[in-house]
Amino acid sequence: MSLKTGEETIGVVANHSYVVEAEIKNKGTGASNGTTATLFDNGTPIESVDVPSIDSLNITTVAFNWAPISGGMHILNVTIDPNNSVNESIEFNNNLSQDVYVYSEGLADVLPKIAFFPTRDTNETTINVTVTNNGTADVHDLKVSLVMDGITVANNTLSLSAKSVNTTEFVYSAQHLSTYTAEIKLDPDDMITESDETNNNVSDTFKTIEVRITARLSWVNGTTMFDYTKLVPEEATVDELLKSVANVTYITGSKIPFSIDGVERVPMEDTWWCLFVNGLPYIQPDEYQLHDREFVLFTYDRSIGVMNYFFRPRPVLQYPEPFLHGSKGTVPNTTIVYPADFESDANTIRNRLIDYGVVNVTTSLVGAMTGDQTENDNLVLLGTPDTNYLIRGVSDSYYLVGLPVYFKDGLMHDSTTMDVYSAGGMVAACDNPYDNSPKYVSHMDAGPSIFMVAGIDNDSAHAACNLLSTPDQLDCFWKFVSTVEVMKGDLNSDDDITTADAMITLQMAAGSRTPDIARGDVNDDGMVTSLDALMIMQAAAGSINL
Repeated sequence: MSLKTGEETIGVVANHSYVVEAEIKNKGTGASNGTTATLFDNGTPIESVDVPSIDSLNITTVAFNWAPISGGMHILNVTIDPNNSVNESIEFNNNLSQDVYVYSEGLADVLPKIAFFPTRDTNETTINVTVTNNGTADVHDLKVSLVMDGITVANNTLSLSAKSVNTTEFVYSAQHLSTYTAEIKLDPDDMITESDETNNNVSDTFKTIEVRITARLSWVNGTTMFDYTKLVPEEATVDELLKSVANVTYITGSKIPFSIDGVERVPMEDTWWCLFVNGLPYIQPDEYQLHDREFVLFTYDRSIGVMNYFFRPRPVLQYPEPFLHGSKGTVPNTTIVYPADFESDANTIRNRLIDYGVVNVTTSLVGAMTGDQTENDNLVLLGTPDTNYLIRGVSDSYYLVGLPVYFKDGLMHDSTTMDVYSAGGMVAACDNPYDNSPKYVSHMDAGPSIFMVAGIDNDSAHAACNLLSTPDQLDCFWKFVSTVEVMKGDLNSDDDITTADAMITLQMAAGSRTPDIARGDVNDDGMVTSLDALMIMQAAAGSINL
């Protein structure tokens, strides 16, 4: 049983109108006949309403009008089928009772609460005022004044029933990084008689910050739905920011977006709206409070599945994040780890990060790294897997840390397309696995992160390093440079498919040579077998194309 009015109600007051709702369920195995239900107040019948036929195990709701005429405790009772017109298996469970305290009429007592939100489609700040009438008299034409830094700048009016809550809003143009004191005064001219005249005012301060929010479709070559730079109150949530620029619906029972501007989650395809703040992954947008210059990204795509693991790759397009703002105001130190031939690249990247405003940036030869740095710092890994062992180590756990492109056996693998490259480099981001135990799934951790700036060979790795000097080219989640795709079937790497390649494949299938999956698995079954050798022989003869 529940009480409803046209307002949010915090109590019941005599001589006011309410709606009493009762839920009726047919627990039997057959449909019920139509009947009636009656509301009683302290045993006095108030109103009877018709109850339609209800199918087995279905529910219907009935509503009664109730206007108590006296204060004190009231026992409300709803009786279903009082005339026993419905034949039931159990006849004694047709009553529902609830005790309700009713306040006698008296004086009003209004008090305000203030909150600050981003304003839809503008850079202004919405000042939301929640007014509670805790008294037992109605209030009409209540004057609500907004006072900014001691000056009254706007007035609204509200009406509230006794024991109810209502809201009103003001919109204010605040300047970036300026701090303001907003005061709300209720009934400043003292026109309403109240039981407490001392609780009509409230004040709070707010500061306006600048943030960026972007929505994209797809990890790779994504279409940008929107990209805004916007002023919002400091510590506004990501959810509040999103609602100020887009139409949003939510997954039931959460603040995780189900749709943004009509683009809906598709559970059967594992397609989600994924949230990143400053290049780091998060789940609940209502739990992240924003700071100045932070960068919010929503991307719509499915998780990447590898070896029964699924992960969301991290964006490099938010560079210089996560090195600049980190997570919720906490920024780890950043160490650029390089082999001997990459000192100049490391210094250039360090200087560029400092120019962006990143603090506590150091460089280190890979052999000079301390355990504390490896475990606790953001790491920028330069070089090749052969010259920087950290690149090789992170690649080995790519599916745990969320690295979409990794190195193995002298090749570069794209885990999203299964393409394999014999030359080239890349810039990609992932979690730092060294602050966790081995085999820990950490791709959703928002702690220390890694930027992999690497290549199969030194030239490709240097080219990848140059991308961090021209960050406008980092326009996607990961970026390739100078890639050369492996030729399927070319086992001896002579850029031609011949019978020699078929013979090498047979040796691999027989176990006398180490299998080269990237080149020898031409039927994409994850193995090198005699069937692959046959297909390569046919390709060498010109009978098929691989």
